[in-house]
Amino acid sequence: MSELLASTQLSYNFNTQILSHEAFVINVLAVPGQNGALTWSEMAEWMEITFQTPMSGHAPFSCLEPGFPVRPLVQHGPVIIMQGNDNIITPGFYVILSPQGNEVKIPINQENPIPRTASRATSSEMDDQTKTFRNRVRTRDGRCVITRTGPIGGDFICLSAAHIYPIAHLDMWKSESWQRQITDDKYDGESGINSVQNGMLLRSDVHDLFDTFYIAVNPDRGYKTYCFLNDPTLDNLIMLRDPNTVDKYQPCRALLKHHFKMCVLLNMKGRTGYPVWDEDIPPGCDDMTEVSRSEEGKLRLETILASKLNSSLA
Repeated sequence: MSELLASTQLSYNFNTQILSHEAFVINVLAVPGQNGALTWSEMAEWMEITFQTPMSGHAPFSCLEPGFPVRPLVQHGPVIIMQGNDNIITPGFYVILSPQGNEVKIPINQENPIPRTASRATSSEMDDQTKTFRNRVRTRDGRCVITRTGPIGGDFICLSAAHIYPIAHLDMWKSESWQRQITDDKYDGESGINSVQNGMLLRSDVHDLFDTFYIAVNPDRGYKTYCFLNDPTLDNLIMLRDPNTVDKYQPCRALLKHHFKMCVLLNMKGRTGYPVWDEDIPPGCDDMTEVSRSEEGKLRLETILASKLNSSLA
């Protein structure tokens, strides 16, 4: 049994799965939970992100066996043309073969997104740059740009200014030259990572999902949202963009697209190899001890500390 098949047994709650010709699961995507909004043309884009072969070399076929397919190479329907196909994907099992229906090997992109935590800084913990970033995002967006949830009595207690590219990875922001994508002329600091273009206002729970790559926005699809959980209330929405805000202060398309690609890549592979961090540490527990007991915990601690340190270095 392959590792991919083994991981699939843990993720069988997803109602659309894509298999190799040997019935090994290539992905365990929650298409996303297939909330009824993902089309085959969108899936073609997702496969281009996930597979390291040209789209012309493979295609999906629906599996015809009841239950989990055992012989998908011989028991499948006709080829499904994805390019330009705006039909909604029907939940079920699909097998990836050559367009002629023959066996084909699909190398998977092994890249994973950089880990990020769902930690939040209180006002008293914020430096001046972070406060300026937060205030500019609040002023521009006014409400959660995904759910449209507004302040409660003028209080932003349930809303938070999210960084599209995490401040914990300031070193990668610099090495990958993301500052070149920033046209904002009013940000504080030298790096541009605290530009309003690297932020958007989100409801606190949506912020957590964004940080952990469970929700994404694709600017190339009209800023459509994709929720990689079985939650139709967050899927197939359109991100709010203030029409009165000029482009140089709008959320950066390139940063949103990068986050979207990382979400697709991670979730198409069943989140294999990505750390799972429990953010719910009960009162009375030593949170430093809790997060440093394992290698993943140490990585989480390093990410938290980097986020706090980089706030003053950005």
